[in-house]
Amino acid sequence: MKDLKLLGSDGTFFGINNDVVISNHDIVLVDSTEKISQDLIKILSTVRGSHPLFISYGSALGNIINQRNTEKFRSDLKREIIYAVEWIQKMNINETINIDSIDSVNIEEGPNYYNIVLTVKLNNGKPLTVNYKK
Repeated sequence: MKDLKLLGSDGTFFGINNDVVISNHDIVLVDSTEKISQDLIKILSTVRGSHPLFISYGSALGNIINQRNTEKFRSDLKREIIYAVEWIQKMNINETINIDSIDSVNIEEGPNYYNIVLTVKLNNGKPLTVNYKK
């Protein structure tokens, strides 16, 4: 199944730089690995409980990121990422390309941000890396 393309070429999500990507006067659709990548960024960017139909959709990353970088912080962060990946797996269960497993989660801390580098293994055996900066 295809989805609207909502990520800009720089990886930013709608509401930041763009809403819907349009090319040649037509809405751009994504599928396959690009859809999986977009799905992961969308769920990580959405505040859990804010979707009117699916209140369990989203993540609590916004609340967690404001905490000190402790073992509990890192554990909570990884738990949210696992939750998001499992949600996307279920959402794409009938798709040709889906997430098989999480390969790695790296959290890079900057002066005013965290960059989450998530690498998943797809069911076709290929890796997919997603960068989420908060």
